[in-house]
Parts: sequence; C-alpha cells; structure tokens
Amino acid sequence: DLILKHRFTKKGRTISLDFKENYKDNNSDGNLFSNTSVFATDSITHRPDTIAAPLTDQEKKANSYTQAFAGKLTYTEPVSKKSYLEFNYGVTVNNSLSKNSSYDNATGLLDSVFSSNYKYNILTQTGGATMRFVYEKINFSFGGSVANADWRQTNLFHNDSLTTRNFVNFFPMVVFNYKFSKQTNLYITYQGSTQQPSISQIQPLRQNNDPLNITIGNPDLKQEFVNTFSVRYNDFKILTQRFIWSSFNFSTMNNGFSTAMLSQNGINTTQYINVDGNYTGSGFMGYGFRLKKYNVDLGLQGSTVLSHIHNTINGQNNLNNNNSYGIGPYISYEKEKKLDLNFEGNITYNDNHATISTYSTSYWSSTSQFSGTVQLPAKFEIGTSVDLLLRQKTALFDRNNNVVKWNAFVGRKFLKKSQLELKASIFDILNQNLGYSRIAQSGIVTENNYNTIRRYGMLNLIWNFTKNGAALPTPPPMMMH
Repeated sequence: DLILKHRFTKKGRTISLDFKENYKDNNSDGNLFSNTSVFATDSITHRPDTIAAPLTDQEKKANSYTQAFAGKLTYTEPVSKKSYLEFNYGVTVNNSLSKNSSYDNATGLLDSVFSSNYKYNILTQTGGATMRFVYEKINFSFGGSVANADWRQTNLFHNDSLTTRNFVNFFPMVVFNYKFSKQTNLYITYQGSTQQPSISQIQPLRQNNDPLNITIGNPDLKQEFVNTFSVRYNDFKILTQRFIWSSFNFSTMNNGFSTAMLSQNGINTTQYINVDGNYTGSGFMGYGFRLKKYNVDLGLQGSTVLSHIHNTINGQNNLNNNNSYGIGPYISYEKEKKLDLNFEGNITYNDNHATISTYSTSYWSSTSQFSGTVQLPAKFEIGTSVDLLLRQKTALFDRNNNVVKWNAFVGRKFLKKSQLELKASIFDILNQNLGYSRIAQSGIVTENNYNTIRRYGMLNLIWNFTKNGAALPTPPPMMMH
C-alpha cells in the first residue's frame, strides 16, 4: 500500500494518490468421505424406510490465486474559508483463477460434475464528489460516487466459454457532526449503496460436501439497494470520569438478496432471489462513572439487534423476525502498581419467529468475565481470568452447552523500565472449552458443536516498545463500541 500526499500553498488545497496491490495463492488437498441416509416414515407401519443413502468417497484438490490492483486519486479544493470541494477517481483490477478437482478414490477418475476451472476478471471504475462545510461546532458534508463494475467469467473447464455482467453502483452520502464541546459529539449519517450479486449467488459451484443442502444460482438476480441511517452520541466528563455513549443503525433493502428454499424428501434446495421489505437495525448504549475515593469504575451497557427478513419456503412466503436484547454491568478496581480487578457481565435474550411455522425459538444466554492481576515483589506478577458461558436448553436441543473457561499466568518483568517480560500461561485449566453456535432462521434452528483448542500452555517473551515502558491505556470495554 503506497500513499502519496501533497499540500499546496493555498490552505485546503490537497492532492493524494493511494495505490494498493495484493496477491494471494492458495492450495489445498483433502478427502471427503460422506455417508448420508434419508428416511421417510411409512404411513401404515410408521417405521422409517430408507429412500436414499448416497455414499461419497473422493479426493478434493483446490488451487486458486488472486492478484488485485487498486488506485485512488483524491483532490480537495477550498471554495471558501469554511467549505471545501473534494473530487475522487478510482480504478480496481481484480484477476483470479479458481480450480476445483474431485477424484473418485475407487477409480482415480475425475468427477466432471463436481469439478470446475474458472477465470474471473473484474474491472471497477469509481468517480465521485463531496462538498464539505467546516465550522467551529458543525461539520457537514454531502455527495456521492458512481461505480461501474465489469465482470468477465471464463469457464476453462468447458471450451473457454465466456459469461459477462455489467453493474452500475451508486453511493450517495450525507454526514452531519455537531460538537457540543471537545468531549461531546453528535454524528448523524446517511449512506446509500447498490450491491451487485456475487458470482456464487449468480452461478455457485456445484458441491457434494453436504448433499442435504444444495444451492443453485440465479442469473436473473438484480442489484440490491441499501439505505443506512446511523446516529452516534458520545459525552465524556474529565473531572468526574463520567461517560455516555450510544450508537444506532438502521438499514432498509430494496430488491434485497434473499432465498427461495424447496424442501423435499429431506433435501433442501436453495436459490437466491430478490425481495422487498427487508430491514435490519442495531442499538448500543452505555453509561459509566468513576468512584474516585475507591478507584472503582462502574458502568452499564445495553444492546439490541433486529432483523426482519422475507423469503419463501416450498412456494410459501415467509417472514423471519430474529431479534436479540442484551444488558450487563461493568466494574473495575485498580490500585496502581499493585492490583487490577475487572468484571463484565451480559445477559442476552434471543427471540426468533417465522410466520410459516407455529414453532418459535426463544432462549437466554449469559456471558460473565472476571479477570485480575496482582503485582508482586521483584517484578513478578500473577493473573487469572474466568469466563462463565451459560446457554439455555431448548425443546429441540437439550444438551448442556455451559462452559467455564479458566486461564492463569505468572510472569516476571526485566530491564530498567520493565520493557521485557517473560510469561508462562495455561489456558482452559478445566478443559471445558467448547465450540458452539446456534442460529434460528426461516423456521429452521441449527446448532453446531465443533472442535476447539482445549487445555494448553504457552510461554511468551514480550518486549514493550513504548518510550516509557508502560503499555498504552486501554479504555473500558463499553467505550470500545
């Protein structure tokens, strides 16, 4: 990434050039062995009869590389002492190759159905202008840009056949910033953008990794237009160490990307479609202050995430409302160069409904994090952290997924200003770390448990490069949002 900037003699007149280059090369080789049984219940005997049991035993090889170049030229010209006009033009070239080969392990022959070899060339040109006004308390800007994306997809596996697509994207924007004081700000923004469908949505590669869930493309997929509104407010009082922060985002989609799913004999076939009426929203809020007499920081944070998505299942329209609401406290105590204690908790309620099903999935989850560090004589220190993760069982998933992750370390600092530290740590002392995720969408609830790194130890040698040998201060978690 190379950036060149130049300031002219005239105040506010600038020109800059940003050039980026990226190259990636990936190769993988593995084996897929899958034995899937599909059952149907006999209407007379009520016993499950096998209607399909496909067996897959293949070697999978994948080779891909991507080379991308991007350049952006930006010029700023002052219109008056308080206003500036900015012009920008950018070009992005993204060239890539993707080859996937599937070989039958029994015969060694290439499976042409699940093998592919594509070349992708994408050229994007973007131009725009922004008008900006800068006053003592108010900053205001508006403008936008237009981008043209030219896609060329060559099928090297089948006679070098060429598929082309062309998209024009629009990006309007408005930004308003009001400074009540140096530590109090209000930001209001609007951004609009068109999102072209990805190659995998138009023409996904055929896969047999999961024969029960098949995705097919839609070459008639239209562009999606997204309107995003954001409001952010921050207020910090230096003397009392009191802070308030909040952030709200709301997005609507026209011709939004969604899915049409056909479920038949236990096999789900999904195709991407355009729908209207989708929206998402999120809100984060926090309040905190310091009890100076006790060196204690207290705070409370809350969050909400809303999702309103339309799709179709077996030809029926379906509306999915997937919402979550969370709240939790924060407390920390610090005794300089002796003791540091922190606690942060959060309780989240997940509420999921789909109109196509009378069954809804709503459940609680909780996260509690405690950490502490003690400074000992002779530059020694010890520390520990405990994460308590609680997940409510549901009617469909009654497995216990609660986890206690306990970590600990001992370390010693060296050199005059303690810039060097030798630390020995052990993670997941109770050997309970569990890979876990639960998703509820479209009337379907999916819970995954997967392998993670369990109990292990680590030896670190850490050199702090800051001038005074002390780490940069870290704000409370609530201030990081």
